[in-house]
Amino acid sequence: MRKLLVSDLDGTILPRTAHEIPTAVQNAIEKCVQNGADFCVCSGRSYADLKHFFRHFSVPVYYIGCDGALLVYNNTVLYSRPIKSPLPPHLSNQNLLAYSDYLVYAADKNIPFYRAAMKNHNGHVLPLSDKKDNPIYKLALFNAPLHACPHLSEVCRKNGWQEFVENGVSKGNTVKKLQEILHYTANETIVFGDGENDISMAQCGKSYVIGSGFFGCEKHFSNRAPTFLSALAQSTELK
Repeated sequence: MRKLLVSDLDGTILPRTAHEIPTAVQNAIEKCVQNGADFCVCSGRSYADLKHFFRHFSVPVYYIGCDGALLVYNNTVLYSRPIKSPLPPHLSNQNLLAYSDYLVYAADKNIPFYRAAMKNHNGHVLPLSDKKDNPIYKLALFNAPLHACPHLSEVCRKNGWQEFVENGVSKGNTVKKLQEILHYTANETIVFGDGENDISMAQCGKSYVIGSGFFGCEKHFSNRAPTFLSALAQSTELK
């Protein structure tokens, strides 16, 4: 079974209230890979976060993190699009998260925002002052002025958060890059998502929106399923 399976994480294979990928989902993904498929998780989360969620998997996984800015396999960066411009000085005192490959940088460690970031990112957080020359792939700002980074591409705005990547970066563009690397066509690719930042992936192959979808994104997907497992069951190509 030669197929490329690409899935969002939160709300797609990781239920919204869960802290670990369900065992049934892990088993289903591992079975697909053991039968010849390649699996890639494609998320807005950092690479370190994604590695944490897949730490118990017994099969290889491709990782697309930071909404498409970073593609990693076997701890090797296959493709990356870091933010080129320096962090604007006026943002340094905002509630800001700056995503690198393994680490997330946050504002001063004495404030509650920093402590919350530590909890939400499994401890992979350092003060922004420690960033040095490490590349930054994504910026996330909380309760900041609208359009705080007009020189970047906004990939998400919800619940007080604004998230930005380098212009031209998207999940879909990096999925296409992975298709080139592994020599997959759109007909050999199945994608799964549930949110606005997953829409660009829907053009990369057969697509499933999981659940009801957010912000009207369901109209961009060719199929709908209540859960990731039911989407796999509907995919006759995987049987």
